[in-house]
Amino acid sequence: VKDINDNPPVFPATQKNLFISETRALDSHFSLEGASDADIGANALLTYKLSPNEYFSLEVPTNDQVKPLQLV
Repeated sequence: VKDINDNPPVFPATQKNLFISETRALDSHFSLEGASDADIGANALLTYKLSPNEYFSLEVPTNDQVKPLQLV
């Protein structure tokens, strides 16, 4: 029996609002809650992307790092 990719990723909230002060230092990090997926194996792997912009980037931990997904 093989797992099929039949479960969509689920985020804790459908929308995340961040209030960022204009005086906040550049390269500040903001932790984000990652999604979960009920599939197993390769079908449970998640990829995060942010629409291209000049203000923010995502810092996604690799498998050997234990730290949260962060908006930078």
